[in-house]
Amino acid sequence: MEVLVRTPITDAILVSSTAPEDSTPEWVSGVTYAIGDLRWRATTHMVYERLTAGAGTTVPELAKYDWKAKRPTNRWAMFDSQMNTVTQVASPLTVVLKPGNFNAIGAYGIQGATSATVTVLDAPGGNVIYTWTSGLEDSAPVDWYEYWFLPFSPATDFVVSDIEPYVNAQVTVTFTGPGTVGVAMLDVGDLRPMGDTQWGPESAPQDYSYVDIDSDGNNVIMKGKSAKDLSAVSEFDPGDANRINDTVHELLGVPCMWIASRAPEHRPLRCFGLGSGKVTFPDKTRARLSLSVKGLI
Repeated sequence: MEVLVRTPITDAILVSSTAPEDSTPEWVSGVTYAIGDLRWRATTHMVYERLTAGAGTTVPELAKYDWKAKRPTNRWAMFDSQMNTVTQVASPLTVVLKPGNFNAIGAYGIQGATSATVTVLDAPGGNVIYTWTSGLEDSAPVDWYEYWFLPFSPATDFVVSDIEPYVNAQVTVTFTGPGTVGVAMLDVGDLRPMGDTQWGPESAPQDYSYVDIDSDGNNVIMKGKSAKDLSAVSEFDPGDANRINDTVHELLGVPCMWIASRAPEHRPLRCFGLGSGKVTFPDKTRARLSLSVKGLI
């Protein structure tokens, strides 16, 4: 079991991206807006929806009666804490980050990409210290019928690790595909081992749809968003108990990618959300983490 502790991405860390800031216009002070107009702000990297008709000079993030935050801008959607917001652009999508110390990179909610490349330099314009390229194909056929007759399954996430940390490291991540490519989450940070996952982990999809009854008494299914919860148990040497317990406590209320297995056939056992758990000592030779992750939409 592992957890990727994220480095928050700021303007200073994001060096460049081929994704445009957003398809909506930028907010301009003093312009008259109609109800429903969408405008983005460079300071917050958020798109706001106009609630009242009129003009004003107060920035949208402070004018709560006139504007409401709608979503992150396209360029920054991959750096928020929501799996349903996606950065999209015509291939390729290339992002350059200068995050400082990190040992792993994770991408989740990949759409339309058939390959990905990661290149790490020890400093901007410096030496290449790490490269990784992969076709994003995630099929795991269990027999020859599936191998020959079922369609290939595209990978929707990946984690690359064992990157030697450098204080001024710069990383370039590129996603390519035949058309539009998208990524819901791109993380850099500290990948921490959390013990050996035991048999019996559970992945539970959560549906936020609901049923409405119209005036004629008919069921109307209102399709909602979805998420995925994860529960798993890991075991480890008692000497690691303090470190693992401290990590769980540190990450309470902090969205992270929890990884019970990286195997292609175990895709359900990777969950982005809020983790909690308890450490127990079954005997003097073992310690155990019982983990529960509430998946975020």
